[in-house]
Amino acid sequence: MKKTTIYILTLAFALAGCNSYLDVKPKGFSIPEAYKDYRLLINNDELVRSTPAYPDLLADNVRPGDPIDAIPLASFDSFPFQHLYRFDEGIRYDDNYWDVAYKHIFTYNVIINNVLNSSGGSLKEKQGLWAEAKLGRAFIYFNLVNFFGRHINEATSSSDLGVPLLLTEDINYKYERVSVQRIYDVILQDLLEAEPFLDKVSPNRYVPRTSSAHAFLSRVYLFQGKYKEAMTYAKKVLEVENQLMNWDEYTIKPKTKVGRIIKTSAPTETFPDAKKNIETVWGRTALSQHYGYLNEYVYATDELVGLYRAHLSTGAVDKRFDLNFATDVSDLNPAPIAIPGRSLWCPYIFHVNTGFSTAEMYLIAAECEARIGSSEEAMKLVNKLRHSRIIGTQDVTGLSKEETLQFVLDERRREFPVVAGMRLMDVKRLFVSGDLKKDVVHQVGNQTWSISPSDNRMILPIPTKILEFNKDMPL
Repeated sequence: MKKTTIYILTLAFALAGCNSYLDVKPKGFSIPEAYKDYRLLINNDELVRSTPAYPDLLADNVRPGDPIDAIPLASFDSFPFQHLYRFDEGIRYDDNYWDVAYKHIFTYNVIINNVLNSSGGSLKEKQGLWAEAKLGRAFIYFNLVNFFGRHINEATSSSDLGVPLLLTEDINYKYERVSVQRIYDVILQDLLEAEPFLDKVSPNRYVPRTSSAHAFLSRVYLFQGKYKEAMTYAKKVLEVENQLMNWDEYTIKPKTKVGRIIKTSAPTETFPDAKKNIETVWGRTALSQHYGYLNEYVYATDELVGLYRAHLSTGAVDKRFDLNFATDVSDLNPAPIAIPGRSLWCPYIFHVNTGFSTAEMYLIAAECEARIGSSEEAMKLVNKLRHSRIIGTQDVTGLSKEETLQFVLDERRREFPVVAGMRLMDVKRLFVSGDLKKDVVHQVGNQTWSISPSDNRMILPIPTKILEFNKDMPL
């Protein structure tokens, strides 16, 4: 090929001008001709950074601080997402997540539509890379449709607005906002077509393998309310990948931010990121250090704190709360800051996994067992997860079918308090399934805002920049 690989990799993620619909095709981008260049293209670190955390500000796990807070980043008066937290009507704002997501989709489309005809490489290698790109595109669309659309609902999803569907790298293609159902159809098609061409093992946890596709399918079917299929795929993963980390091995290093969670027996060893964590089934990471993780920006709600303290044996300690939150005092700085009665989100694990994990598979399998199978089996799965997270825990048993399901759903909140917008997705999902019957209530000082999870304001607004060039886009 005439242009160098470096030129392609640099331009693939450069910012384009604002004169086109999605701003996804970089100026001067050249379609690669050789398989090796497609491999380099998909290995770019930027594709791994694909998930925001701030959508969870619409949910019920976290809240910002006082108008002017002891923790400066948490101060509501300077909070970058006040409009989301207040459920403001007619929000218009610029958000780089949409822009980056469609740039990633453009790159995946280049690979999907061209790699099989590239020079060099074996057919097996090309098919494997094609399958990787299929999973990558599906992952981006899954996040987009769940953040910028209603939760999938058999009764309405064929007409509910999803997001623009882009399956080609042709910038002259007419981009239109399609239905939620159409996006899910494409996601499932990509996953089912890719699965046969993925290897059972991969060189690292950022490269998907067969179990990665199965984990993804389990989540997609769970969100559709197809619990039999979701349980089948979750258990397929657990048959081959079922390791859980022992959180009891870790402690806090005082007066530290990045690298705050360390191994007790080896203080120079920090909590493993997505690439090193034995639980990672397919690793993705957050879009940015700040808004992708929200370290120091938010506190746990009283309800979430109560969930961590519920069902604990005498003397038991839930390390997920103990390590991820600073309670009463923030010791991140040389001079500790008092935050009486509050718990600050501050794990500072950059590159934490926002993709798929064995922990999620235990929880999906348990939820599906609680719904359509055995309550006893559901609790076995959850208790196994809890033994890896809670010091001194005892098995929780003797719950009714309804109590078992609620326990599993509460465990999801304890496991994923502020990870990849998962709580927002669950709030919308569980409202549709009928398992969540409350409004979402937010409070700062003496101000309170409350809405139903079915309200349109629980859907992220399309960024202003996109609307400026697409004034007829339906909202």
